[in-house]
Amino acid sequence: MQGLANYRYSDFNRLLASAGFRPLDLLVCGATGVGKSSTLNALFGRDVAESRDGASCCTQSIKYYQLSDCLRLWDTPGFGDGTAQDESFARAIDDLLLKTCDLGGRNVRLIDMALLMLDVRIRNIHTPARLLKEILLPRLGRDRILLGFNQADTALCGRHWNAGLQCPDSRLQAELEERATVLWRRLETESGGSLAKPVCFSALHGFNLEALMDHVVNRLPHTPRPL
Repeated sequence: MQGLANYRYSDFNRLLASAGFRPLDLLVCGATGVGKSSTLNALFGRDVAESRDGASCCTQSIKYYQLSDCLRLWDTPGFGDGTAQDESFARAIDDLLLKTCDLGGRNVRLIDMALLMLDVRIRNIHTPARLLKEILLPRLGRDRILLGFNQADTALCGRHWNAGLQCPDSRLQAELEERATVLWRRLETESGGSLAKPVCFSALHGFNLEALMDHVVNRLPHTPRPL
């Protein structure tokens, strides 16, 4: 699979120059099993982050991966495997969101945005809603939070997925749009405000990864994140 390090590079470069910081530091977070590390590997086009099939959590510490000089991605442990572990991971993510860096002689926050990932098949949104309300929103605000819904290929148990073209057929596409809208609206209700429209994709098959990158580029902040 070809990576996306150069995808819309000129747009990325221009927007960052205008915003006055580089690179964009994007936190990737979500419940265990949503495919955070697999998504990073798909964006790179090779295995850079350790991933594992199934529901077990593979990432146990926060690590960053430089996709290009424009974008640095921060892989985080999954939530939902136990209260004590979740609290430890939450503190680590919160510490990272509070971390500062020097930018031309002034201190700004290191992490610019967050991508909250969900499995498009889920029904219970307790874990992502908690991440959103208790960690991301208090530190980042709504404008710097993106939603990405993975596992598009398995939304109907593998049915209606065009294996030849590696994309959903019209029946599955309609199902994905309906499910994504329901989850999106539930997260907005839980968090008490509007959120950017999510992108559905499949890290496994590389489906809609360009749309995910578009999501990042199109919502790139106009300024560094202040203290």
